[in-house]
Amino acid sequence: MLPQTHTMLATCLIVLHDPLIGMDLSTTVADARPDLKVLWVRTPDEALQLLTAEARIATAFIDVAPQAFATTALFARLAAAGAALVFLGPDPVAESVLQMSNRIRVLTYPFAMKDVLGMIADLSMK
Repeated sequence: MLPQTHTMLATCLIVLHDPLIGMDLSTTVADARPDLKVLWVRTPDEALQLLTAEARIATAFIDVAPQAFATTALFARLAAAGAALVFLGPDPVAESVLQMSNRIRVLTYPFAMKDVLGMIADLSMK
């Protein structure tokens, strides 16, 4: 019997507490990028509980303050995997956060879904 092989889809992780924005964002990404598995959770802890060890996170949209997120186990996992991070929020992110990696971006509220899709395309080229 031959071993089963399959290609695991890259995952777009969305950590966003607001259910309306979370649902809209996850639906938009899933519709536009069927090559990505989309996982929407409300907290970093919930993400860690749901992510399998084999999950390959390509991009993560994070609606948690960068300074607070940098202390989480999820941040350590995403950083080790080389995932692109997009911080969402009402305020600009400190320049020091942006300098941590060329794979960190910021989308300030309000943003359009075309901005989200452009961000995914830009980060997937890096």
